[in-house]
Amino acid sequence: MSTLLKIKEVAFTLFAQKGYEATTLNDIAAEVGIKKPSLYVYFSSKQELFLTLFEDLLTEYERELQIISDHALKSNENSLFYLFEKYILWFAQEPIKTLFWNRVFLFPPQELKEELLKRISSVEDQFIQKEIELIDRLIEDKEIRSINREDVLLSFRSLREGMLMTFLINSNLDKEKLKSIWDIYWNGVKERG
Repeated sequence: MSTLLKIKEVAFTLFAQKGYEATTLNDIAAEVGIKKPSLYVYFSSKQELFLTLFEDLLTEYERELQIISDHALKSNENSLFYLFEKYILWFAQEPIKTLFWNRVFLFPPQELKEELLKRISSVEDQFIQKEIELIDRLIEDKEIRSINREDVLLSFRSLREGMLMTFLINSNLDKEKLKSIWDIYWNGVKERG
């Protein structure tokens, strides 16, 4: 593994586990097995290193959600469940990435907070539009009752995030639990008849 990749891997893990403020360049250098000045060959500051890691993760997240949402939009059967399940499983299988992501959301570095949230919003807005498009199609096709699409979207996203947290907290939870929880949700929004 190259020194650059090792630096990024170590820094990512430390930022995820300890947070931005509690992670020092000395910590990163020591873990990599180099002296702190050697880090400056690759990154001009801790902030640049953090932003690089954030952008790498955001790009990966965007690419993965693009694949998932495109598939869901093309599918005719269980498309909303597909979106629900694949999102949760992607994050649940990557606990360090999820921890890093949660720290960015919940405890962003103050000097970067506005920039980070702006970047996340620009990516999230694309997927919200795709989710609305899917929900509109399901309402139009009479699979979902004619209810406010923003309410359907918010309940969908709330359930998804809640189940993701449940999976992260309880790693022994059976994947089949997603389907049984989904069935309860689906019974609440599906068209009766």
